[in-house]
Amino acid sequence: MAIVPFAMNLCAPELPEKIKWIFIGLLAMKMIGSVAYFDHFFIIREGSNVSIAAYGDSSLHHRAAVEFMGRWAKYGIDLGLNPDNHAGYEPSYVTSLGYSGLLALIYSNSGIVPEVGIVVNAFLAFVFCLLSYKLFTIAGLSTRTALVGLVVLFFCPGLWLWSALLYKESLLFTVVAACTLAVIKLIAEYSWRSLLLVIVLLVLLLTLRFSSVIPVLALLFLGPFYLRHTFKKSLFVFLVGCGVLFALLIIQVNFNLMNTTVSIMDTVKTVMEIKPAGGHFMTNGIGSIPPNISNFWYTIPARAVYILMIPMPWFGGNSAVERFDYIVSHIDAVYDITLFMALLIILFQRKYIESTKVQNTLLLIGLMYFVIPLLFFSPSRRYMTIAIPFLLAYALPVLIQKKNAITSVIMAAIFISLVQIAYYAIYS
Repeated sequence: MAIVPFAMNLCAPELPEKIKWIFIGLLAMKMIGSVAYFDHFFIIREGSNVSIAAYGDSSLHHRAAVEFMGRWAKYGIDLGLNPDNHAGYEPSYVTSLGYSGLLALIYSNSGIVPEVGIVVNAFLAFVFCLLSYKLFTIAGLSTRTALVGLVVLFFCPGLWLWSALLYKESLLFTVVAACTLAVIKLIAEYSWRSLLLVIVLLVLLLTLRFSSVIPVLALLFLGPFYLRHTFKKSLFVFLVGCGVLFALLIIQVNFNLMNTTVSIMDTVKTVMEIKPAGGHFMTNGIGSIPPNISNFWYTIPARAVYILMIPMPWFGGNSAVERFDYIVSHIDAVYDITLFMALLIILFQRKYIESTKVQNTLLLIGLMYFVIPLLFFSPSRRYMTIAIPFLLAYALPVLIQKKNAITSVIMAAIFISLVQIAYYAIYS
């Protein structure tokens, strides 16, 4: 908590002190609630042994972190993740360092206390919100509009839930936001310090989720020609981007920061064949068909609807934690669909709404982060939540208007109702 005011002054120095203290209080409550939630539903203590209930990825990251600690104690901290480097070493539950490595570092300092990881996740989620606020201001939004965006993002239901678990999303989202800011700064004004920061953050992204690097690299290669004014400077930054990509390839070859035991296309094929989870909705229809050249034009929209609606229309669950998960997921679905309806309003009122070049760029990045899970992952809204601040940067001028905000909510309710009516008509 002592670091929180420093983070706020770094990312949002213009916020009034009263607002800062309100957010500090809300974050403290969030941390306490998250620890209580995780401790009650997930932590299993048997004497000195601590384990995590098998629900979601929390137990996987916990086991991997403990395994990393054992490996480091025996061989020293080694970023090379090829188990062949050490005779007798058994492969980890997680084949890249990423979040499990961070959790291992936390455990190394605090002992195997999963609650500390939850506190760190809550803090990282808050830093993600602050970095998004910085994106809003860089996009040209007023301080008041950016503050509204900060509040809207801070209360994102999915972000609250996933930061209350040992999931990597809090760290991933924070690194993506920081990397995007660093690339925009590099495009605006080249410096070795900015370049080094971009490389470090991209390396971190490789250890977390390799597909998240794609929009950042697209920004690095194409952004200079749109955001800068002179072709000479744009070409220079483009060549710098080529150097960054070359450096990433060398680092990957030498340190194996992401899973390369199989090709990326093999991974995509395997994952896309996994049937979606969460209710019966679309799991036996086009929502579960892997897209290809001949059917992508209808399977991709179907997956987009699925990823926004999951787990609707079901409120089921066999345990208290599953029912809680379903309820939060329903609220999160309404939250996300409302945002997309605001974007739809902008589409019809485009001639009356001005947007900056940075806003347009962030919109394209947000759409990329939304589309990628439709192609590379089994559908889940958790994978596309990173798109929200980028889309908000474009949609906030509409959402801050009361009339448009209400219209967006009504349109979201109509959309949800129509999809559910269609579901019952098909499966009744």
